[in-house]
This record gives sequence, C-alpha cells and structure tokens, in this order.
Amino acid sequence: MQPNPFFEKIAVLIVVNCFRNTAIENYHAEWPQFTDEKMKALMKEAVDRTYTALCGIMSPDVGDHKAMIEALAWYTPRWDRPQFDQNMIKNMERARTMNGKLPGSDQHARLPSWDDPAPATVPTQEN
Repeated sequence: MQPNPFFEKIAVLIVVNCFRNTAIENYHAEWPQFTDEKMKALMKEAVDRTYTALCGIMSPDVGDHKAMIEALAWYTPRWDRPQFDQNMIKNMERARTMNGKLPGSDQHARLPSWDDPAPATVPTQEN
C-alpha cells in the first residue's frame, strides 16, 4: 500500500463524525477512569486503523484490495446490518442546500489542511 494524504484527512473526518461524536463522548464525560489520555489513544488507534483500511480497500493493487476486505470481514458476520444515520443525512442535506458555503458565511467549505489552526470552538450539529 502507498501513503495517501487525501485518505489521511478522510480517515480523521470519518472517525470524528462516526465514532468520536457519538455515545463514546458521554462515556468519556461520565467515567473518570476514561481519561483524556485514554480517549486520545483510542482516537489515534481508530484513525490509524481507518486510514489503513481506506488505503487497503481503495488500493489499485488488487491483491491489497482483496486482502484488506478479507481481513476486515473476519468479525462482521455476527454484527447487525448498518442503517443510515438520520442526523448525518440531515447534515448532508443541509450542506447540499448551502451550495458548499459555510453556515453564516460567504466562504465555501473545503477539506481541512493539516496546517489549519484548530478552531476556537467545535461546531455542533445544531450550528
């Protein structure tokens, strides 16, 4: 597999929106033993694994592609089938109606760069 800067960013976006901003945030807030350091380590592992999976699944090398799919499928037969998350669908539709513009701005949204400063506040789904 080859490194892919686009998939690096996509992996972070997936983990933040599909894992971090879920019930796990409540666990982090409610359980004192689930420290910031443990949360950071968990998120780092999730991003690294997601990035590796994306690179393998999307690899132009058919051998990598097939091997990654097989490796990822080992544990899934007992899992429930996925369903669309309605909050994410609403956010996607809202983004579509904004024609790519950021809320309350004339600026267009873009994929963040690693060089971008961290935002002062974290937007919520209501923002």
